[in-house]
Amino acid sequence: MSDWNGLANTARLSECPAAMLAAGFERDEHSDFYLPARRELHLAAANVPHLFGKESWYWSSTPHSEDYAWAVVFEFGFTSIRRRHYEFRVRPFRGFIY
Repeated sequence: MSDWNGLANTARLSECPAAMLAAGFERDEHSDFYLPARRELHLAAANVPHLFGKESWYWSSTPHSEDYAWAVVFEFGFTSIRRRHYEFRVRPFRGFIY
């Protein structure tokens, strides 16, 4: 699994509810969304933080172990590992170049 390639991570997470939600998202006739990787969420926090709520964590597609994955909170741009059973937000991403 990758810290940078959420598209590839999402393809490997076929039974993960967050990945399934992101992959099934459609908007403006586009259906090529994915669950972003940890570093992609960092770039979003640095460049477009106003597009994310500050009151919750967001799941990434980057796993830490079988029971844990990386999540990002946009209030501080903080990243931490969290148990997969927590309910956090999902922000579908689209890639520019792959």
